[in-house]
Amino acid sequence: MSPLGDQAGLRMVSSGKGYSVFTGTVWYLQTGAQPSFWLQGKDYARRGNIFVLYSSSLLSSSKQRRSPTDLWDLPKVPQWTAGSNEPLFRDVDADALANGEEEYISLLGTKIQGLEVTTANVVYNFSILTPYIYLNCSANTDLSFEANPFESILDSLGMSPNLNGSAFRSSLGDYDGFMSLLFASPDNSMAYFALFICSMRPLTVETEIQCAPSHSLANCSAKRQRLSQSSIDLGKIYGSFEEINGALKSWQYADSSSAIYSASPTDSYLAGHLSPYAGHNPIQWSEVDVSSYSRRLTTLFNTYMSASINPMGHTDVSFSKHGESNPSFSAVTLNGTRANATIVFDVYETSRIWVGVALAATLILQLLAVLGLMLRILVKGPDILGFASSMTRDNPYVKVPSGGSSLDGPDRARLLGGTRVQLADVHPEKDIGYITLRVVEPKQSTDGVKEYEIMENWRPFTRGRLYT
Repeated sequence: MSPLGDQAGLRMVSSGKGYSVFTGTVWYLQTGAQPSFWLQGKDYARRGNIFVLYSSSLLSSSKQRRSPTDLWDLPKVPQWTAGSNEPLFRDVDADALANGEEEYISLLGTKIQGLEVTTANVVYNFSILTPYIYLNCSANTDLSFEANPFESILDSLGMSPNLNGSAFRSSLGDYDGFMSLLFASPDNSMAYFALFICSMRPLTVETEIQCAPSHSLANCSAKRQRLSQSSIDLGKIYGSFEEINGALKSWQYADSSSAIYSASPTDSYLAGHLSPYAGHNPIQWSEVDVSSYSRRLTTLFNTYMSASINPMGHTDVSFSKHGESNPSFSAVTLNGTRANATIVFDVYETSRIWVGVALAATLILQLLAVLGLMLRILVKGPDILGFASSMTRDNPYVKVPSGGSSLDGPDRARLLGGTRVQLADVHPEKDIGYITLRVVEPKQSTDGVKEYEIMENWRPFTRGRLYT
């Protein structure tokens, strides 16, 4: 094979990846599709599980809280960017989430089932709908316990000067004609408090999730997101206002903190501390950015309320299970969504350019081989003309120009330039001919000479005649 053919053979094949796409159904837990367990009476076991889910998520490291999955490898859904209502997909900013510039809807991930978690290279892509309540807060800080017009709100929350620093209170209330979340915490002076009045906006986001399972882990994360145009009533996400109010009465106990005269883990998280359980001093709320506070309170509120959706089964993670078609006392209803499973496998790829080079080189070689065969059939004499200049040395049938016989091949060939030569039988009269190189005189013509004609001192080649 030619050098080009060798290079093409080496370069035309390389290793790559092949893909096969299959479709199926993946099941996920959607808030608003089943009631909260707070509505099923005083079930202390479930309440304890709700507190554990909330406190363990809050107790985890800041890296874990900002990661795409929760403590149980379930994917978390980012909050929608406030002020953007266009129904267009946007890429999830993973860096902003990792840096704390953006927040997730909840510190608890969405329960996923129906994935085949194996060692095979398979990637799942599917979309899920997530309704949640977005809180937009306004801050009232450095308020005394007798401050007007907030005294009635303070009383409704159960705030008093005798509370220690670990206490916060929350409830729903009608403020300026709108249902709002009222959240009050003691200030750092312990003689004042901060009251955050947060408007409640129901949002539903459609999030594209990608899972790349490896062994027992699903490795899921949110990739793209858009605001869904489907509307949902505020009272249908976690229950009616009365039912949510009943759950909020226990929120202050959910972080399981017994610290006295220090900020609660919930308040510490809302203030932006990376280690909420480190026993921080009471917060100076006037120095906390309200927009960041609103995002964090949205996360904690939805974490606490979503923990009540499946408190007994959230930690029972098995991605390969199929969804339940009917709810039961210990199970929840899972919604189905269409998923594309892309199986990735190793393949060998060919380069079109180098395949073309190899084909061209092969065709040229084949053409030359055919031409060589044709020449071998048509040419009557031996293939000796490649050494024509050497055959003129000490040849009595070639008149050597002046310059002697010591010249090398190229110089001698240049010296003989323009000389007409011929391969001929120079012993035409003998039984066995003798083939050699002879000079054709300028006035002598070989055109039209037949094979059987014998010239004065040469004759053309004849089939069947012996030569030396």
